[in-house]
Amino acid sequence: MKNILIIEENVYLRENLVELLELNQFRTITASDGKNGYAVASKENPDIIICDLMTPKTKGNLFLDLASKDEKVRQIPVLFFSYNQSEPEIKSIFKNQHEECLLKPFTEKKLMGILEKISNASWVPPW
Repeated sequence: MKNILIIEENVYLRENLVELLELNQFRTITASDGKNGYAVASKENPDIIICDLMTPKTKGNLFLDLASKDEKVRQIPVLFFSYNQSEPEIKSIFKNQHEECLLKPFTEKKLMGILEKISNASWVPPW
């Protein structure tokens, strides 16, 4: 069973993601912003991180900067998502194309497809 860290400021979306992922046999850990999410990732070492790009204390790309300096955290695959940006805009913050992105609102099928892709791929960190 994979452990997924969800970094999302909206408590309702965060709780919905927890429920959805747990129904699909994932274990979940949550954080309300990128700074706390980085701390949780450092401590818990999840298999995958789902991170909102527009968290209040640290935006997703700042989370990526924090994670890139941590040998353990930077090895964890990250799925970024956002309401306010297009997929090319999201991907433009990455140093390569090995990160995944998802636009809100999204379907369960789309989310599960990306998580399956990440789980089965030889993921390469973006730094």
